[in-house]
Parts: sequence; C-alpha cells; structure tokens
Amino acid sequence: MSTIIGPETEALATNAISNKPLQGRSLASYERMLDATKALMLERGSEEFTLQDVSDLGAVSIGSIYLRFQSKDRLLHAVIARELED
Repeated sequence: MSTIIGPETEALATNAISNKPLQGRSLASYERMLDATKALMLERGSEEFTLQDVSDLGAVSIGSIYLRFQSKDRLLHAVIARELED
C-alpha cells in the first residue's frame, strides 16, 4: 500500500535529519535511534529523557546520534514524521 504524505510532514522529515544513512549498518543504527526515541517518548514524554538515554536504549553512540541529528528536537521531529507517515 502506498502512503501519500502531506508537504508539512515531508518537510518535517526532510529537515529533521542532518545526514541520511545509506548503508545497512547505518540504516540499522538509525532505526534503533528512532525506535528508542519513540519508546522513551511514550514512556516518559518528550522532555523527560536525554540523548544518553536514547544511546543506552538504542545501543548507539552519542556521536552517531549527533551525526544524524543536530539536536534532540530534530530527533523528535524525525520520530513524529515517521509516525505520521505510518
């Protein structure tokens, strides 16, 4: 099934990520970041966790997170955009 997303959601997703992963391991790490962030958002709320929490839960380094996202807000935007696309 094809999903059509609106321009606002597409812009949110596009602007959130600084460096889109292209290779398998990078994609897997990226997905773990998003999954961990979503889980923490649902468990604690968007302001009640740190990037270190994302790092620990997602088994990714802080450096990897900052390679992909300029800030925690950008990471949150990417998670929200992914959920809106789904």
